[in-house]
Amino acid sequence: MEKEILKILKQHQNQYVSGQEICEELHVSRMTISTCIKKIKEKGYHIISSTKKGYCLTEDNDVIFIENIKPLIPDFFKILSILMKLIQQMII
Repeated sequence: MEKEILKILKQHQNQYVSGQEICEELHVSRMTISTCIKKIKEKGYHIISSTKKGYCLTEDNDVIFIENIKPLIPDFFKILSILMKLIQQMII
């Protein structure tokens, strides 16, 4: 459930999403949303909760989004491979 809520908040990052909208989209109670938001905050996500506005995931999170890293992994290994070849040439 936390992943689904994070996905919704990430889609609307820096914008408020009402708890009711999240409830309707995920077909769960507001208490469930509130409990999950608390757990998400404990993991280091900065979520602002505001009465009558809802929840807002800010950009200044202490958590690295894996979706942002995955596309970079192949490039990292390509660069690492090139560097290893250069080092081997320098040693020989």
